[in-house]
Amino acid sequence: MTDIRIVFTTDNAWYSRLIRSITRSKVSHVLVSFYSPCLGKVVAMHATPTGYVVEPWKRIVATRRVVAMYRCTIPLDDAVKDLAEWLGTRYNYAGVFGAAIQAIAALFGRRIRNPLNDARKLYCSEAIVRLVQFPPVPRSVVLVPESTSPERLLSKYINVERKLFPKVPREAA
Repeated sequence: MTDIRIVFTTDNAWYSRLIRSITRSKVSHVLVSFYSPCLGKVVAMHATPTGYVVEPWKRIVATRRVVAMYRCTIPLDDAVKDLAEWLGTRYNYAGVFGAAIQAIAALFGRRIRNPLNDARKLYCSEAIVRLVQFPPVPRSVVLVPESTSPERLLSKYINVERKLFPKVPREAA
């Protein structure tokens, strides 16, 4: 079983500040990290403004602030392989905007579907929801990929399922 981690980050980019503001959160991004034997290093697979990519872990910690990191205690190797099929996929800008509309509607007590989601594209928390729903991980069915923000994933799922996702000390980043 590969050591797979779900990592919540942020930075000072305008869109990160906007996401944190809308979701009232300390986090604006989520990714999956793991050791790649063929590359000989720890990598991060995540959605960026240019699309869904794999990057060296060292680049992530050099450019982003790691807020929280959780180790997956269940085997997600096949889920990571499935998620790798999304590599090269374009970023789901419309879906993120639609998720913001959902968040605003929720402030007024209304639950709506993401009106702008593009099923052929991906954003960060959508990818991680797909990751945990692949096996599926217990209780992951409560998550909706196209409308789950990094904050909702962290507070309503990862922090609740602590036996499945124990927190990793920040020094281990």
